[in-house]
Amino acid sequence: FTSLDCCAQDGTSYKSDLGLYYTSDSPYTSSGVTKQISSDYLSSSIAQIYRRVRSFPLYTRNCYSLGPVTSGSRYMVRASFMYGNYDGLRLVPNFDLYMGLDLWNTIQLDNATQVLRTEIIKTATSTSLSVCLLKTGNSTPFISALELRPYDAVYSPANGSSLVTFKRIDFGSTTES
Repeated sequence: FTSLDCCAQDGTSYKSDLGLYYTSDSPYTSSGVTKQISSDYLSSSIAQIYRRVRSFPLYTRNCYSLGPVTSGSRYMVRASFMYGNYDGLRLVPNFDLYMGLDLWNTIQLDNATQVLRTEIIKTATSTSLSVCLLKTGNSTPFISALELRPYDAVYSPANGSSLVTFKRIDFGSTTES
């Protein structure tokens, strides 16, 4: 598994409350700047991955190169976002998220504390997967966390295509999480 905290200091790692080990995203991208969310939104209930973001103010397209992966194998990639008014503008940004050259999702948050997670299942066609954030207007793209998992399940994308999570619903849980 690869779990990236988009803004953890280079060379650091930590174990989340869920037992996942997160590391810095620095080796996977060459652009962006680290920003902390506004102190108005910092609290002990905010997961560590949402306390900082990597913001991409300089270029229209900013990418992560995830890997190594095995060509022909399937992978699940999850991107997570929480704005937290990191830039002090109180304007929730919107931008596009791409898997390689293909549009994966348009990121539109309702407010500063909304957490948005989006997942895609993709068959690798080379030794890395490219995840890109694309500036589409006046707002600046950002990301909180990025995860890569081998995927071996029933659902399989057809040749060269992808599957994107529309909604995840837990019908069997007795607690809300």
